[in-house]
Amino acid sequence: MLLGKKVTLPAFSQQLKLYRDLEIIKPGPELMDQVLKINSILGRLLPDLQDVSEIKKCLENGGTLTSGKRVHEMHLLRNSTTCETKGVIVFHKESSTTLKIDALAVDRECKRQKLGTILLLFAMKTAQENSQRNMTLITSREGVFLYHSFGFRAKDGYSKDSWAKLGEKKQLEALDYARSMGSLLKFSLDDKLTFKKVESSIVNAFELK
Repeated sequence: MLLGKKVTLPAFSQQLKLYRDLEIIKPGPELMDQVLKINSILGRLLPDLQDVSEIKKCLENGGTLTSGKRVHEMHLLRNSTTCETKGVIVFHKESSTTLKIDALAVDRECKRQKLGTILLLFAMKTAQENSQRNMTLITSREGVFLYHSFGFRAKDGYSKDSWAKLGEKKQLEALDYARSMGSLLKFSLDDKLTFKKVESSIVNAFELK
């Protein structure tokens, strides 16, 4: 299973290239021609990277952006043959145990190709490599179903057990309410039930051509 701890991030990347002809890279100065594309994909998801000049600074700094004490990492999902940028993910180390996703977005022309799923799986593998057990994020309306399918729960007001007792409809309502309030969603890499929900997403993402 690709999400297992025995599968390293390089091995995950190798499988991604083999099955989907895709790669995830940390952009540098050599990709300045992608600044406008990155800007169009991210839109206004991340205030620190809304401006083209800030994206240029990020690339000049090897795909990292420092904001206060936080160091954000940007990664691009692209076709490994044509090098066409298809998606962007930005995250940072929130604590020694938690990775926070600041932005996850896919090019509008590349929707329904499981690319958001692949970026999310990449974040999970990164968290595993860094011995982080949790991930958090703030979702858009569009992302509610994706994160629910992965087993994310509303962070505030719910324990793992109380969340499990909710039906799917109430879970979706709770996630959408958290979205409307700008509240965090949480994912635990230690949750065995969560892993089962992710398995089918992995299969679909790597089989789709």
